[in-house]
Amino acid sequence: MSFDRPADAPQAPRIESPASRPRLARATAARRHARAAHDAPRDTSAARCRDAAPAPTRAGCRRIRCSSRPPTAARSKHHARPCRRTPGAARDRGSTAKVIDVCRMDQHAIFQGYAADSHALVPLFEALRSEEVLAPVLDLVPSTPAKTLDVGAGTGRDAAWLAKRRHRVLAVEPVSELRQAGRALHDENNIEWLDDTLPFLGRTKARGETFDLILCIAVWQHLPEEQHEPALANLSSLASRGGRVILSVRHGPGSPNRACFPADTGHLVAAAKDNRLDLLARRRSGSVQPRNQRAGVVWDWLCFDRRSE
Repeated sequence: MSFDRPADAPQAPRIESPASRPRLARATAARRHARAAHDAPRDTSAARCRDAAPAPTRAGCRRIRCSSRPPTAARSKHHARPCRRTPGAARDRGSTAKVIDVCRMDQHAIFQGYAADSHALVPLFEALRSEEVLAPVLDLVPSTPAKTLDVGAGTGRDAAWLAKRRHRVLAVEPVSELRQAGRALHDENNIEWLDDTLPFLGRTKARGETFDLILCIAVWQHLPEEQHEPALANLSSLASRGGRVILSVRHGPGSPNRACFPADTGHLVAAAKDNRLDLLARRRSGSVQPRNQRAGVVWDWLCFDRRSE
């Protein structure tokens, strides 16, 4: 027995429920729209691509394909979800990632260079007198005891000089060989040592302290330009209101195994102002080391006061 309906049998009327009618209408309209778009000539010009799909951000937002076809009813409702990350925020995160990548790459080589030469650098650093090194800004160093941060303290020469004048010093030095030498050479009770580094100073900031005086001497030349602004922002955040930040900027060649990067002092002053650091003094001096003098090395000394507001 066959259950096939004869070809000439009348078609049974299609019964539609009221609830199904809107759904069917939407599906039919979507199919007609898709067919019309498919039959129409496609526009793949660069201008339409730019208008149809914004460039994906580096923050990992969903990539939207450039197409002249509109979304159909069968496409997932999540397909065209708007990106919640704003382009500005994506650029900021991309810039920060770039800074971190450059930071890790450059700092590792620089720290290795200092570690390899530490046997010669320790006596060289200790042979210099702090009064001579700090002479361009000596009158700007507080004479009364202050809570002090020495960033890139090296062997602790300047930290010890300040400690003998009753300043309480946190000596930050990332190179283990120099830090160990500093602990052995300078055992003042009011010096504390910490392994940390610019531009982020994460361990220092984690302590939740601020400082009346911050020194950053013979360090800035090891920071690429991308790290200048985050470094200034973090130094500013560690300075107490009305606190003082003194840094030296080297101009001239450095050691082959310890990369030095150029710095525009004018740009630094402007970036510091944006980070609530007002310029108090700007002075230029020659190097105190004979070898650097022969190489034509000069230093710009910048002294900033942290705004109270």
